[in-house]
Amino acid sequence: MKLIPILVFASLPLLSACGGSDSTSPTGVSGAMSFGHTGGGGPFSAAGALAASSTEATQHLTQWAAGVVATELNSTFVLANYPRPGGLADLAVLAIGRMTTGVATVDRMCVPTVSVACTNLFFVLGSPLGDSAPSSSCFLESGTVTIASISSSAATGSFSGVGTCLNFTTGASVAFTVTSGSFDVPLLPSIPGAT
Repeated sequence: MKLIPILVFASLPLLSACGGSDSTSPTGVSGAMSFGHTGGGGPFSAAGALAASSTEATQHLTQWAAGVVATELNSTFVLANYPRPGGLADLAVLAIGRMTTGVATVDRMCVPTVSVACTNLFFVLGSPLGDSAPSSSCFLESGTVTIASISSSAATGSFSGVGTCLNFTTGASVAFTVTSGSFDVPLLPSIPGAT
């Protein structure tokens, strides 16, 4: 279980190859993702646009929220980044094991780029750019994600659940509770700069 969040974030570059449901979906359209949580500080809220020309470094230092549909995985992904001082960032990835409206149940063993159509929230806090470990990583063990609306260009929905946060500095784990999660994001053909 402890390796799952690491595997998910290590495999994020594969989302650059995920085909969107509409290859003409705009980039540069602003999105938003937010949720309350325990286990890693206060609430998370990120809003902004992800430019088509953004690089991995630009993504890391910019606040944004966007989505992508991975038809080969029958899944929708919502990603959001919030930059912190010192070149760090908090990154949330919501993997949703469906591409239509409705409710998806969290799968505690979900590894989105390995398992087909699984659902979970992966949240990394204090992540430096590159391969260095973040200060902590959180994931859900139970909960639900609801896609309220989805089109070729945008998706909205909500999520909540409970899980675990792992502190990579101390080795300690604490409870992770997510409340009032919501997203309203453009669906991009791919995540720019994820190479």
